[in-house]
Amino acid sequence: MQAFEKGIYYAKKYNMDLYIYNMYDSLSYHYAKFKKWEKAYETRVILAELSTKLDAINQSGKLQILEQEIQNNRSNLEIRNQKNIKIFLFIISFFLIVLIIVIYKLYQTNKEKRILVENENQRMRDKLTELSNQISNKNNISKHNADRLSERQTEIVNLVKKGLTNKEIAEQLFISENTVKYHLKSIYTLLGIDSRNSL
Repeated sequence: MQAFEKGIYYAKKYNMDLYIYNMYDSLSYHYAKFKKWEKAYETRVILAELSTKLDAINQSGKLQILEQEIQNNRSNLEIRNQKNIKIFLFIISFFLIVLIIVIYKLYQTNKEKRILVENENQRMRDKLTELSNQISNKNNISKHNADRLSERQTEIVNLVKKGLTNKEIAEQLFISENTVKYHLKSIYTLLGIDSRNSL
């Protein structure tokens, strides 16, 4: 720009109008090349004034070409901007749709998991209730059957619960080991159990 201003200064000093015109013409193309449309337009206005002053028909043709080029560039820029906006909006819309689908799928998955967990919890509660009822019934039956045990059988049950062997029970009650086994068999049948561990 400094060289341009210096050139204009000397051209004006020595009244070299054609040189001034050519300098502004070059500057105008320079601005258009770097897409500085406003400055290119201002330079074109100056060129129009210089063209009138010089009555240069040839130069006037160049101005029209430049004006057309500027107009075309502006139109192309607007078209490109519109295209970019449409592409941007399409991409945003696409990602929004994908996001909505992902959120919906997550919601459905969580809902299904929650239902499965609730069903499993209910099944476990039902099973627990069933087991509690069975234990309660078994205890009631055992209690009822325990009332039917003889005094000797009750003694044997108490000694088994203390962890004594058949031999130790026989020694403590002054009976034979076979008698202890016989009593235990009767006790199992009466209480509805199959081993001493259930006593």
